[in-house]
Amino acid sequence: MSFPKNMSVTYFCWTCKKEHVLTEDIAGSLGVKCDSCDGYIITPSGRVQVHMRPVVSVFLFNDGEKHWIAAKTLEEAERCFNAEYNEDRNKYTLEEIPYEQYHVCNIRDKDASSGKEITTSLLLCIQQADSFPALLASTVY
Repeated sequence: MSFPKNMSVTYFCWTCKKEHVLTEDIAGSLGVKCDSCDGYIITPSGRVQVHMRPVVSVFLFNDGEKHWIAAKTLEEAERCFNAEYNEDRNKYTLEEIPYEQYHVCNIRDKDASSGKEITTSLLLCIQQADSFPALLASTVY
């Protein structure tokens, strides 16, 4: 069983709703019981309640231009931004983008091979990143 890159997967018990991390020993299994109650994490028929989230958060830096940086912590994102742009902290604003906006925050770019404009989401950018922190997008051209 494979999941998108840079995503964490959590299973929930059908009865008590306790979170369980996906492990190799339960992946692909049937009838897996919760360790807290008599409910199932994976039912005998294979039904699951799964939640996938990125392993990082996205921070928006605004210094007149907008820069989206994915990182595990705010401090890590600031180090990445300062290494790239060397800005004084008083010259930019910073906000964490809510996870609910990762799907709807569209980023436009030109495809390198065709030259056509493409649109993608923050979530897809996170899934494509090779390492973190990562500058996902910027309005600087």
